[in-house]
Amino acid sequence: MTSAPSPNNAFLTSVGGISMYAFKLDGLDQLLSFSPSISNLTAVGPKCTTTSNIVTLGPAVNFAIDLDGLSMSAWEAQTFGCNGSQGSNMCTPSQGFLRARIHTDAGLYISTPITNEVSLTFGGQTFLPFHSNATVIYDATDECSVGCDSGKYDFYYDLSDVANPANFLNAGKFNFRLNSCCGPFNQAVSNYHVTFSLLPNPTGACYNKTIVSTTPSLEWLPLSREGDFIEMQCPGCGAPGIDIKDYNLHRTTYGYIDDNDDGIADIPLTPVSPNYSNFNKIDSLSSFHGDLLEDQLIATFIDGETPDGYLYEDDMVANGAILKWLHLERVMPHKDAISGLNIRITDIRFYIDAPTQTPNPVNCRDCDAFGGAISSNFETMVHMQTSTNIIQYLPVLNTDIMFFSFFDEDFEFGTSGSSNPDVIWENPNAQFQFDRFRVGQRYRLEVHYEFCGNFTAIHPPDGVRKSIITNFMFLSGTSQPNGSTVFDMPNSQLAANNDKWTFGTPVPNPPSMNLVNQTFADSYMFWCEKYSGRHYFYSTDISNFSSYKYYPNSCDRYISINTKSIVGAKTT
Repeated sequence: MTSAPSPNNAFLTSVGGISMYAFKLDGLDQLLSFSPSISNLTAVGPKCTTTSNIVTLGPAVNFAIDLDGLSMSAWEAQTFGCNGSQGSNMCTPSQGFLRARIHTDAGLYISTPITNEVSLTFGGQTFLPFHSNATVIYDATDECSVGCDSGKYDFYYDLSDVANPANFLNAGKFNFRLNSCCGPFNQAVSNYHVTFSLLPNPTGACYNKTIVSTTPSLEWLPLSREGDFIEMQCPGCGAPGIDIKDYNLHRTTYGYIDDNDDGIADIPLTPVSPNYSNFNKIDSLSSFHGDLLEDQLIATFIDGETPDGYLYEDDMVANGAILKWLHLERVMPHKDAISGLNIRITDIRFYIDAPTQTPNPVNCRDCDAFGGAISSNFETMVHMQTSTNIIQYLPVLNTDIMFFSFFDEDFEFGTSGSSNPDVIWENPNAQFQFDRFRVGQRYRLEVHYEFCGNFTAIHPPDGVRKSIITNFMFLSGTSQPNGSTVFDMPNSQLAANNDKWTFGTPVPNPPSMNLVNQTFADSYMFWCEKYSGRHYFYSTDISNFSSYKYYPNSCDRYISINTKSIVGAKTT
């Protein structure tokens, strides 16, 4: 091989990689895949007071980006101090530095810059950064000092610190942990992304850890970037309404056990069940043609917050403003037949639960099996289920949009049987018999689907369709159509006054004000938080090839049959 080309020849190739040799079409290209399951986080406390702001802390969640390969030519391999004898592979050991830069919008932050929570892993091995130049937005000794603003965090890895860095870069994972918060700078959506960059050090003498740690102006070569967003659920609903607590869409068909992970079911054929020892390794958030799917939503009816807001029973019901209809608008991109997926609903199940201090677990219907809806503080009031009368509750099923409607009178105690055949169970205890929608109630909706369609993909990026599913559940005094033009409820007494409504204070009412009544309930959508979820739909293509060969002077005949399965545009 000739001597290495000059670094001045480095340029971005037409296919997105970095070439160290001018006018080459291939180049150094890092492949990543990232399928996060977390789309929403709820900040529930504690509340911390910073210098001038109140911040509410939320949970921390772990993420992992798959490093699917670092492709290169023999020219690019010299970047890592390789002599070319290994061809287009990294040599052992290798030289150079890798930087992972994590950017977070307001609402997300990293609280532990260098721990196992920010690392590269391969098999049972862990590769930790040797330094971080994280922009500190917190006091490490007092997490309540977090400012909840945007942040930038740099993590540096010396490739010569491990025996074979190629293992980590070609088949490893980058693991990181994000904390959440609600503060004065939050937007509805908090974006985050990880950018990987390379600092070539082919002889091992150009740079060292001290230089890398202290010199911000070094010329890093960008490799790739992956990221996503999280919707933060922050406290502060002044009006009564629906607060969605959880949602997920997962498949319920898992195929057959394949313990050696060779893509071929083990013999004898044994269906995978939740009791399978490796069940936790199954990706239930991805599916393809023929799978059965199930989604589960949990929501509660919360009251408004005083003194600025208003209360449902005291301020609305007392004045005759009753919320009688519960609606859910669900948008599931790629669901419709036009896109090729053709996701069909097979049945729906709806539960209304009431809070209790003395629960009877037997009367909390399907709670323990319902995605975390524990029965400890609730009993079910009414349980509805149907596969034949879906249109009554789902009048709109248009392309990607589903619009569910539930009328309180359809679920009042005594409606089971002839009045509403879809109500299959009512609580026999008079304390838990449904009469109308009330603050504190919990609503659970489970919908079953079948994945009837398919789509064609040639390249791997086209073989996966990421569906970000949005849920908007609200109450209203009257039935609202999908796409209703009525406004969101006033979120404070002042906002209601601006709309010419009063709750009876001050007395006497100003002549220009209307005392809250049923028209007030009919005129708005009452809600607190929307909620989204993720699901990944994969394309499927199966091909069979056969050949026949014989020899004229022999009895031998050869029949060859080859089967190829392509899922997500990747051969398996």
